[in-house]
Amino acid sequence: NDIVSQVMALPAPTDVDGPDTLGWDRTNTHQFTVRSAYTLQHVIAMPLVAKGDWKTLWGWKGPHRIQTFIWLAAHERILTNAGRSKWGVGISPTCASCVREDETTLHVLRDCVHATRVWVRLVPSNYITIFFSFSCRE
Repeated sequence: NDIVSQVMALPAPTDVDGPDTLGWDRTNTHQFTVRSAYTLQHVIAMPLVAKGDWKTLWGWKGPHRIQTFIWLAAHERILTNAGRSKWGVGISPTCASCVREDETTLHVLRDCVHATRVWVRLVPSNYITIFFSFSCRE
């Protein structure tokens, strides 16, 4: 309803505005290019921490434990079965939840079937492909 109200509040176009034309505002020529779409995808989907903007993360006015968790995840420092196995702790590297793949940081947070179910509900459908193509750092 809020979006409909906002659209309805926009002024109607007039002859002064000129005819409608198709254009892509991400290039100087207003012509679509794959490169400009790829750039736009990264601008929209890539968080500031992916660019190494850790000051933004640490300046965020949220719980410190969440800041720390994001930093640990981006640096793949979350304790996982794959990590323990690599250290020789004697544990299977396989994910205990799905028992399908090695339990890495990315698997735990995004790629495990159980995590994927949650993300599919949370991430807007037009960003799903982008979301599932990024690494932890992105």
